[in-house]
Amino acid sequence: LAILGFIGMPITHYAVEWFRTMHPDPVIMTAGGLGRGVPGSMFVTFAIGMAAMVVLFANLFALRLHLERQTRRVQEMRRRLDLVETSP
Repeated sequence: LAILGFIGMPITHYAVEWFRTMHPDPVIMTAGGLGRGVPGSMFVTFAIGMAAMVVLFANLFALRLHLERQTRRVQEMRRRLDLVETSP
């Protein structure tokens, strides 16, 4: 899926430039630099969305780490329990 997305990204980017009748001018990546064509209200919305995605990623990553620690803890407890049950 990532390979297909990687192939499709340049096609989509250049399609926006080639077919001007269907798409507006680029605003995020312009000749003046990254974000130079973005109106203030649109930039604030974009920045808030990016910050929300970073916070979401951090929370999901922390939850994944917690889950992995708990899984290892359960495996260790099961291993100890197996040792106790098998000893004479």
